[in-house]
Amino acid sequence: DNFKFRMKKSAPGNPTSPGFRLPSIVLFKPLLKIYSVFGLFLGYILISTGVLFASVFYLISQPKPYNQPKINKIYNLFSSQPPILGSSTSQRTVKDARPVILEQFFAKYHSPLAAYGEEIIRAADENQIPWVLLPAIAGQESTFCRDGSFPEDSYNCWGWAIHTQYTKHFASFEEGITKVSVGLRDYYEWLKIDREAPLETQVAGIKKYYNSTSKSWDKGVNYFIAELADFATK
Repeated sequence: DNFKFRMKKSAPGNPTSPGFRLPSIVLFKPLLKIYSVFGLFLGYILISTGVLFASVFYLISQPKPYNQPKINKIYNLFSSQPPILGSSTSQRTVKDARPVILEQFFAKYHSPLAAYGEEIIRAADENQIPWVLLPAIAGQESTFCRDGSFPEDSYNCWGWAIHTQYTKHFASFEEGITKVSVGLRDYYEWLKIDREAPLETQVAGIKKYYNSTSKSWDKGVNYFIAELADFATK
């Protein structure tokens, strides 16, 4: 009787009844929400990790591009005469490309030296000096002989023998190219500069006589040598 009485008093749908019991689905509903959120988070972590590992594996498995060592470019530029293959009606000829490279390089700076590529190469070869040296010095001293960047009517855009008490004048750019090249050759002999040494070392030796007071002269010359090297190898 007591059991029947408690059953009567404990209606299944009445939460206030002493014998009321929540259905199992109601008890587990909050847990299901927690598990669902945790599952989504865990799935996100696994997918992200998988994508990351796949990306790393893809990058590692790709073939690396071949980069020509810089030393080869510098060697080719200063130790050989890059050819231009030309053709005529009768035969193919090989022509020294250095004058063309210089003319195009000077033209980029709107320099009047663009008309003197042949003269610069001839003077460099005759005096056994690097063919990039005279152009680089012109770049440092006068931004490649731009108007207003060197003494008027002097044709001296290399800063050769220019100081507070004297300014060296040339009759033309051709004379300036010839005289400065000869003077640089003499520097190599007087200072015993090794022509096989790196260009930076040669420029540092020349600086002792050419412009010993400037702390950045050789850096400027080397900068234009590097720019010309980059231009020539494009």
